[in-house]
Amino acid sequence: MLISILLLDNLNGQDYNKFVESGKEFLILQTIDHFCPPLMEVKRIGFIKYNRIVKNPKPILRWSIVRFDSDTLINGQEYSKIIQIYPDRIYTRQFIRENDNKEIFIINSSKDQYKLYDFNLHIDDTINNLIVRNIDTIVNSGIYRIKYEFDQCCKSGDKATWVTGLGNMKEIINHHYTTFCNCENSGIVGTSVGGQSEIKLIRVKKNNEIVYLDTDYVDFDFKEIDMSLKLEIKSN
Repeated sequence: MLISILLLDNLNGQDYNKFVESGKEFLILQTIDHFCPPLMEVKRIGFIKYNRIVKNPKPILRWSIVRFDSDTLINGQEYSKIIQIYPDRIYTRQFIRENDNKEIFIINSSKDQYKLYDFNLHIDDTINNLIVRNIDTIVNSGIYRIKYEFDQCCKSGDKATWVTGLGNMKEIINHHYTTFCNCENSGIVGTSVGGQSEIKLIRVKKNNEIVYLDTDYVDFDFKEIDMSLKLEIKSN
């Protein structure tokens, strides 16, 4: 325990892992295993006709890569363009920046900005309807990082885990919660933006070197996945 505390203090003071960096590439897996609304089929018993929910088909796996590119000046501040590459299309709809205070901001095409991450948080601090419950250190691919574990203030949604340099381990960009409550009024049930699927960060490369790899994928062959995500990015 003492070693962990000393290591955490050292990481806080010296070895912060930046999130927004050129040459960094996040490989994400989205598993869609149920649908909303559910698939239905019409059944008949004699003269009575009714709808029945169809058993979900085989889960759909959607791989994508997120990276940051092309610094852009917006409202006098420098942002990087967020590029998300799927096997059949490319999205470039948002912009992101990181300041020297370990805060990450995201801005959309309407120039609306909000704070996506803050890696200066302490136990019981709040951000985006999340409250910090634990702070620890992890090591992966030989790199020590700080891990933040959150609950939702509304007590109605999933827990979240942030890691310095990696972001939200389930959804690195689109995890901003929209709720009917806040951390000062946690008695009201809230809802979160999101989908009927599971999203997971699988691998991170920096300048083609692996700096994070999910432990379930240590022996996985990524060749076919990587080839499918090599779409050409056209300049705007």
